Amino acid sequence: MNELVIGLDHIDIVVGDTEIAAEFFAKLGFSVVRRLGDGRGSIELRFPGSDIILELTPSLRADGSRLPLGLRHMALRCSDLDAAVSAFTAAGLAIPEGPRLVAATGRRVANTTMPDNQVLQFTE
Repeated sequence: MNELVIGLDHIDIVVGDTEIAAEFFAKLGFSVVRRLGDGRGSIELRFPGSDIILELTPSLRADGSRLPLGLRHMALRCSDLDAAVSAFTAAGLAIPEGPRLVAATGRRVANTTMPDNQVLQFTE
């Protein structure tokens, strides 16, 4: 089963101001990959010297509600997402919906919940 998870794909954190946070991480050598115009207003940055992404998600949502600051989710990259979801489900992980397409990124993902109720995402 270990060969299904091949690394860390991205970390999504909720911040008060995505632009200020992006400027901060740019000073540390991160580079902007894209700004998501899907209504969330997220900014994706690439870790220095890596293909791992840091996603900055604004706390203020389009409906006026606020997400709590901090870790939103962590995503693990899988060699085969469908096989990973099948294997992890067979191992007892609850994955409420199978792989789904995220239109804004064109990538497929599936989510589970870690023991302390944080989201763990799988992607390919």
